[in-house]
Amino acid sequence: MSRCRVISTNTEPLTPDFSL
Repeated sequence: MSRCRVISTNTEPLTPDFSL
């Protein structure tokens, strides 16, 4: 989850990367 959070923050803090 840590990596997913970092990726989401890099792209967009509102992007549900963890959902994908």
